Amino acid sequence: MKVFLDTNIFLEYFERRREYQTVSQLLSAIEDGRLKAVISAGCVYTLAYLIRMELKRQDIHRPEQTLRLRSTLNIVLSMTTVAGISHKSIVNGIMTCHLTMWKIVSNINAPCRTSAMR
Repeated sequence: MKVFLDTNIFLEYFERRREYQTVSQLLSAIEDGRLKAVISAGCVYTLAYLIRMELKRQDIHRPEQTLRLRSTLNIVLSMTTVAGISHKSIVNGIMTCHLTMWKIVSNINAPCRTSAMR
């Protein structure tokens, strides 16, 4: 089954927020092949920005900053597929899926049945 990971999923994990344990289980399921993860191109560039800001906050500058940024993004990209998606697929997903992300994440075995997610 494929799952779509929004940027917030990664923020929960990286910042060890309230849903860290749930997200950690989700990422483990992706790592061991029980799930396939899809992210948007927007997620990639948003993560790049957020990671760069965190590295600056830690007073890590170039070239070390660039190396760490690339390393982190490569880990994310090794676990996911960046999806192109049409307007029609987005509308279809909105009309046929549960829109509560945490309900989807916490119930890994409940597939979202849309043409965009198959």
